[in-house]
Amino acid sequence: MNRLLLILAAFLVLPGPLSAEEGKVVRVAVVVGNNHGTAAQEGLRYAESDASRMRDVLLKLAGFKEDNVYLLLGRDHDELEQALQDVELRFEGTDAQLFFLFYFSGHSDGYHLEMNGEPVPFEVVRRWLSNTGAKVTVVVLDACHSGQLISVKGMRPGPSFDVDMEGDLRAEGTAIITSSAVGERAQESGRIQGAFFTHHLVSGLYGAADSNGDLKVSLSEVYAYAYGRTLADTLESLAGTQHPSYSYRL
Repeated sequence: MNRLLLILAAFLVLPGPLSAEEGKVVRVAVVVGNNHGTAAQEGLRYAESDASRMRDVLLKLAGFKEDNVYLLLGRDHDELEQALQDVELRFEGTDAQLFFLFYFSGHSDGYHLEMNGEPVPFEVVRRWLSNTGAKVTVVVLDACHSGQLISVKGMRPGPSFDVDMEGDLRAEGTAIITSSAVGERAQESGRIQGAFFTHHLVSGLYGAADSNGDLKVSLSEVYAYAYGRTLADTLESLAGTQHPSYSYRL
């Protein structure tokens, strides 16, 4: 496992951190976990711990510096907006090539992310993400009905969405991965103490998704791994089968 080189969210891990001043690729993430949605929703058990696990793998294997990963647990709408504005302001006017990852685990009704009783419309989230100025943005949502996000005009499914980034970003745009399709519930399990999708996503990033044995985990490999395992785990679920989805505009 120590030899595993992780290609997370479509880039190669390079030796040593890269700074904005060098004009190179800078990896920044906002990782959000919220167990509480609106008053009508029963609280989740593992959304916040899932977010913490996602942060850990970014720091351990993906070349993210600790001060470039914002972890928001149980926070509200305003604190999410502030974190995204901080990303925008930190890199505004620099020649850094910003690679931005947004991860959310929590409740959704298919049109809003729900944070401590506050619904945050998908359209607002899209606007915040576009304002970061990132050259490449990857969005990962582990929430009910999250597949609704990829129905936005201009997104399309595709056979591959890995982008080789060896020193410079050679593509730009957005890739979105969701834990469930339109109308489906995202499920968590007491047995694994987490959501099925994030559990398999993180396991895949630690090496289980390296299907070709090249000691690299690509975004398409980890999506395929998380898709297959999530589907298998929910086939006989009373809540229905869960189908992770993806779209990209790159």
